Amino acid sequence: METLKILSLNTWQERGPWKLRWKVILENLKEIKPDIVCLQEVFNPDWAQDVKQKAKFAYLVFHPEHSGLMILSQLPVLE
Repeated sequence: METLKILSLNTWQERGPWKLRWKVILENLKEIKPDIVCLQEVFNPDWAQDVKQKAKFAYLVFHPEHSGLMILSQLPVLE
């Protein structure tokens, strides 16, 4: 049986020591290696793209409206 790893995290926007927090988040994503990551409170589309690249995910879902929700996936996103 294969395992699907899903991680969900509220990133707390760009408040407080956010650069340090993202350093820890990215390091842990590389260690945990989830298949799908659901992140809340990410409002900057450029940062969402940077996170996708830095975390080495194949797919990014980021709504163009100001929802703050993003999904990273190693699996194809159909819709």
